[in-house]
Amino acid sequence: MKKQEKTVKITLKYDDGKEKVTLYVDAAEMEICLENEYQRRLSVTPPEERASVRKLTPKEYADVLNKDSYNNWHKYNRHTSGYVKNICADEGEEPFINPIDLVADDSCAEKLAEWAELDAMRQKLYGNLPKSQADLLWAVAVEEIPVADIAAQEGVTTRAIYLRLETAKKNFKKVFPNPSLF
Repeated sequence: MKKQEKTVKITLKYDDGKEKVTLYVDAAEMEICLENEYQRRLSVTPPEERASVRKLTPKEYADVLNKDSYNNWHKYNRHTSGYVKNICADEGEEPFINPIDLVADDSCAEKLAEWAELDAMRQKLYGNLPKSQADLLWAVAVEEIPVADIAAQEGVTTRAIYLRLETAKKNFKKVFPNPSLF
């Protein structure tokens, strides 16, 4: 019975073999890499041709990485901005990838953080003030609804809303004497 190796040796060659770099990769990690590559190739292959797709061996994978066109391009362009060479691109696929496509979209992260902060503020406000006062402060301070619109909606004068607002502010300052804690 053959003893299974714990590492896989991969040698990358630059400039037609004149310069070499040897990598030692854990065998389990190499197996995961080969499986991921196999699954990727299966996903881009038409269903009628999937039977011909097979998993690469570590040697075959190293040969893919040792393509002169890739290694020489990578040696001189790996630190430049712009498009990234897709070494796994099959025939007919786009050979370059925009790096932005590789980054997760976190445009919602700032919105979510803002909403979480507003929700925490709302809970503190409604937990410490009467509902009518909390509603009024929230509407004026956060939702930026004009006092005249609130007065028209409730059917009272703007003076009455200003008086309620002053009372709400006084109670707010009793609960939160230091505004930065709110």
